[in-house]
Amino acid sequence: METGAIVAAVGGVLLLVSLFLDWFGTISGWTTFEVLDLVLAALALLALAAAAERVGYPNPVAGRWLTAIGVAAAVIVASQLLQHPPVGVGRSPQVGAWLALGASLVITAGGLVGMARISVELVVEREPEEGPDTRDVERAAAREAAAEEPKVERELYPPERGGGPLGADDPEPFRGSGPGPGPEDETQRIE
Repeated sequence: METGAIVAAVGGVLLLVSLFLDWFGTISGWTTFEVLDLVLAALALLALAAAAERVGYPNPVAGRWLTAIGVAAAVIVASQLLQHPPVGVGRSPQVGAWLALGASLVITAGGLVGMARISVELVVEREPEEGPDTRDVERAAAREAAAEEPKVERELYPPERGGGPLGADDPEPFRGSGPGPGPEDETQRIE
């Protein structure tokens, strides 16, 4: 799985979430801005669509635009942190604004990682369990099977077996599943 797309998707979700949090004082991102809130929401959705395209879901937004989407969002958020909007004048930036800045940087990083074709693989190694080494157990089983093989072969194919048809030398006659034993159910030696 492509790491860049996952990172950018997380950034897009965080950017959307940041708009619902307080940006300046107790004012959320949706009420802080007149138009920029819609632009940031659109950029977050574009980031999600571009990340989905990178993972393999076809859509009109190419995955190569992730970096540009992240940079655009970062520029908008940074400009609003440096020059507060009219409703934010005299108020300090809150968690929503900082989360939006971080999310836009995460989208940018996801785009860059995706362009570099970097992927992460998680490998979990377990500690060996206590007990005998499985190779030793396999070797012992192979030795035991080799020792038993001649005995089994003699049981299955005795040398004194006659040359008649299969079943002719069976010690017990075959009994059919009919209503009762009859002469046609017994195994007869063919001469």
